[in-house]
Amino acid sequence: LKVSNLWRDIIKSDFRYTYDKTNDRVVDNFENIRNDVMLVNVIDYQNVHGTSTIFNFNTSGDRDTNQFQIIQHFYADHSDTFRTLYNFNYTRYNNDTFSDDKFTSNLYQGSFGFLHRLYQSLDTELKGEFSVIDEDDFEEYYYGPRLDLDYRKIVPGGRFSAGWGFLYRVTDREVEYSLMEENTRRIVGENVTLTDGVRNFLKNANAIATSIVVRDAQRRELVENVDYRVVQTGNLIEIRRIGLPNNTPLHVDYEYGISPDITYTTLGNTLYLRYDLKQFFTLYYKFYNTDYHITDGYVRGDRENFLADEKSNLYGAEVKWRWFFFNAEYEDDTSDLIPFDAMRFNGRFQFNPTKYSLFSINADHTDTDYKEQRGDLTYDSVYANFTAQVGVVNTDMEVAYIQEDGEDIDDSGWRVSWDVRSRFRSVELELKADYYDWDKIGEKRENLRVEFKVIRYFDIL
Repeated sequence: LKVSNLWRDIIKSDFRYTYDKTNDRVVDNFENIRNDVMLVNVIDYQNVHGTSTIFNFNTSGDRDTNQFQIIQHFYADHSDTFRTLYNFNYTRYNNDTFSDDKFTSNLYQGSFGFLHRLYQSLDTELKGEFSVIDEDDFEEYYYGPRLDLDYRKIVPGGRFSAGWGFLYRVTDREVEYSLMEENTRRIVGENVTLTDGVRNFLKNANAIATSIVVRDAQRRELVENVDYRVVQTGNLIEIRRIGLPNNTPLHVDYEYGISPDITYTTLGNTLYLRYDLKQFFTLYYKFYNTDYHITDGYVRGDRENFLADEKSNLYGAEVKWRWFFFNAEYEDDTSDLIPFDAMRFNGRFQFNPTKYSLFSINADHTDTDYKEQRGDLTYDSVYANFTAQVGVVNTDMEVAYIQEDGEDIDDSGWRVSWDVRSRFRSVELELKADYYDWDKIGEKRENLRVEFKVIRYFDIL
């Protein structure tokens, strides 16, 4: 259910309610019922602009959870060159699935600052940020400034752009720690995108594999060894897709081992340089570095398991000519936790057969050398896509071949997807089909998913 309203060209409101019930009796005996409510207000009044969003997600059945969230993003234009920024986020999460293991988490985050533009060339953004996490056995807060400079200039032969970012934070963590039992912290809804050619590790080391719960973008719980795999690599956990499409966004819940009370500072720097030659040839460079320094307390075991310094240098080049695009990158990552070297190549060809259609072919090749005996990974893929509009009908068809080789990885297969959408007056129809034919380490797997949607729009005001 969706209801939209516009009040005096000042506030545009969207209210949505979603009910979803899932019964899985084939792979796992599982029932999930969702009741989701969302209210979005977009405000545009004189010099004040922004978005106010309120969510309430409730899940019942085999898993009883509730998540309430308020997100506020506003800015005020005081002149053509000066703007003030205001952001706030509050999230409350409750898990009452097990009576002896109830869990509550409160998150408060905000930032306040300004944006100044000089001569249409230099943007300066300065913000003060804070965050407070209050959980059953865990409390953490941080605060500090963030500075971002963005420069662009028309130069002989093309365009030059550069940017620099600086971050400083003070973080204090308090834990109800016991020397006699395992000490863990629960993470709820960590965002993970399963991208081919990239090893998708959870952010925290020492994650407990048996505690992992993976959900899709609609927060439907997925099935391990059917939709995804959990792979242990040293003290890291990797999530690999099986029956899910490439670039699938997921939300992962899990627990990981934590250290006692600790206070530390974070110092971060980012830099990018880019030169575009007449929209034909581009060179770019990106650098980021994050250092942690403990000022009070200590870390049990290996420090890098909890506070892993990060450092990366990336060099790239692009060539564009008519229907063709080529890109090459080399990245040298010397981070403490997951250091690697990577070479990436991408080529794309696309053109319009007709005024209302687009055909494209995309090919990728990536060689990643994970240091410290974590293994190598080679990834190759070819995608062909055709999109067209005929009258009130829109169609999108894609055929892909993917191959991954590496330590404990020998995957290859085909994917075919087809999406047809049509809207006539207030009724919208959509038919979507996805077919997978995968060979994963000698195990043959086929999967067919078909979705059909009917949407009816009503004007009630």
